[in-house]
Amino acid sequence: MITKLKNIFNSRSSFIKNISTLLSGTVVSQLIMVVSSPILTRLFTPNDFGIFSLFVSVSGIISVIATLRYEMAIMLPKETKKSFNLLILSILISFIISFITFLLILAFNKFFVKTFELDKIGKWILLVPFSVLFTGLYQSMNYWVNKNKSYKELSVSRVLQSSSTVVINIIAGLFKISGGLILGTLFGQIFSFFYLLLKSFKRRLLKLINFRLIKKLAVEYSDFPIKSTPGIFLNVLANYFPVILISTLYGNTVLGFFALIIKILNMPLGIIGSAVSQVFYQESNDLKSNTKLLDLFKKTSTRLALIFTIPAIIILLFGETIFAVVFGQEWAEAGRLSKIFIPYYAMRFIFSTQSTILTTKRKIGIELAFNFIFLVLQIAGIYIGYYFFTSYIYSFTFLTASGFIMYSALGVILYKLLKKEN
Repeated sequence: MITKLKNIFNSRSSFIKNISTLLSGTVVSQLIMVVSSPILTRLFTPNDFGIFSLFVSVSGIISVIATLRYEMAIMLPKETKKSFNLLILSILISFIISFITFLLILAFNKFFVKTFELDKIGKWILLVPFSVLFTGLYQSMNYWVNKNKSYKELSVSRVLQSSSTVVINIIAGLFKISGGLILGTLFGQIFSFFYLLLKSFKRRLLKLINFRLIKKLAVEYSDFPIKSTPGIFLNVLANYFPVILISTLYGNTVLGFFALIIKILNMPLGIIGSAVSQVFYQESNDLKSNTKLLDLFKKTSTRLALIFTIPAIIILLFGETIFAVVFGQEWAEAGRLSKIFIPYYAMRFIFSTQSTILTTKRKIGIELAFNFIFLVLQIAGIYIGYYFFTSYIYSFTFLTASGFIMYSALGVILYKLLKKEN
């Protein structure tokens, strides 16, 4: 598979080599998740998957502000000292945000549960702050390692994360622990963070810590918390808030179908897209010529489109049968519904992967506007399907239509931005 992808992405040798390194670990990690899925769907019910999806949505929405987006700035400075102090800043902020989250949940637990109907999560809501913390810590280390082009370590960390997640999921499932999916994900985050920390930690780096410089960098890159944090927060809301709405309007069984669908359709994005995105971000910061970056953007878009064609055709032709055979007959409906989401996830796979161009060019205001409109359309799509057609099928259809339109528009925006600066 990796050899075929090399041929598809046959452009810059270093670009391909780095993608291939990340792909090797990412493919293995996703393969572990794929192979384990039939086991997990038999150990856990659609209701369990619904609860897990709800937990991930809540923690995901909060996690987006875990570092106030300063981890994205780690890649930008040329000097190691500045990048390392941005890493320290991101880590400190992660601890502060997670502690505040913990206090808020303790103080307003009943209010949150009643307002957002989170009673289905139950006691597991107390693990949200820990998920927020280790998401922030892992993302910070992820960009620091990426900055140093240590793609082998990143690759291994992904295998470690998925394998530890699956092992704990299966053990918890065998012991009938309802929150086993949640526990597995949390421990996967913890193990992968500590692996990157141990692999990248060098005692000499501690001498670089300068709190005056950290304060200065916090001001210099303040557009990340001011503009990028609201932007990505809106994007995460657009991706996770529909989960909460679907749970509220249609119940946990429909939510379980939706959770499995997005898990399967996100696999190409998780396997290939994440690897391409990280290397693309590094390359776009190194490239001096906008002409070369535009050329890289066009070639990457074309080849990502070709890659997504294969799983898209398979799901369109055999989706219902595959879901029923692989995951169990009770999941056949999810296979039928998955066909609806193909156009949306195709555009998302191609262009969200390269959206870091907006960060590289410091066009964070565009990202903010895009994510606001995206959020409004996603919420509107679900409500229109529910109130006017009383059908989750219509809600899913409007959801994918708005996603397809927005990510197609993002592709046009990125192309025009690079074309304009040439």
